[in-house]
Amino acid sequence: NVKGDLYLRDSKITSLPEGLKVGGDLDLGWTKITSLPEGLEVGGILDLYWTNITSLPKGLKVDDYLNIRETTLLEYTDDELREMIQPGFIKGQIIR
Repeated sequence: NVKGDLYLRDSKITSLPEGLKVGGDLDLGWTKITSLPEGLEVGGILDLYWTNITSLPKGLKVDDYLNIRETTLLEYTDDELREMIQPGFIKGQIIR
């Protein structure tokens, strides 16, 4: 668990551990990550800019906005993305 922000932008990370909880923002922009663990909790912004993530996990909780610019997630509507993560939630906007 991370109490504050976790900035991994431009890192070589390819996966995240199950049960990860980030109290602040989680920035995964420009990484090689392709999926997120089920039940991921982010207390701030989740930034997926320029990643190869193709779906969102069940139970995802984002207390601020979700950034999906330049990802394949753009093919889904906001409603489809929110349905994909049920019973999770995205409290803020989905930035396209």
